[in-house]
Amino acid sequence: MDKTTIVRQALRTYVRSQLQHPGNTLSPQQWLTLLNCYIRRQDAEECADLAGIRPLEAEMWYTRFAMAVISYAVRLTRIKYAA
Repeated sequence: MDKTTIVRQALRTYVRSQLQHPGNTLSPQQWLTLLNCYIRRQDAEECADLAGIRPLEAEMWYTRFAMAVISYAVRLTRIKYAA
């Protein structure tokens, strides 16, 4: 599995869980905008303008996306080497 596939699967899994979270305040369109910005490595301030959120909030989501990808990759590695 290549790096791009892992990143996309990790982000897809994370966003699905966040969409179902009772405290979710973002619309599906905002989530999509955030994901596209993150994948394209756009500046957080630009992304915030596109998504209609504050720049600090976009930076926070970028950090959470990075943590979700790392967590997903660690899980895959553990599964791979457990066998």
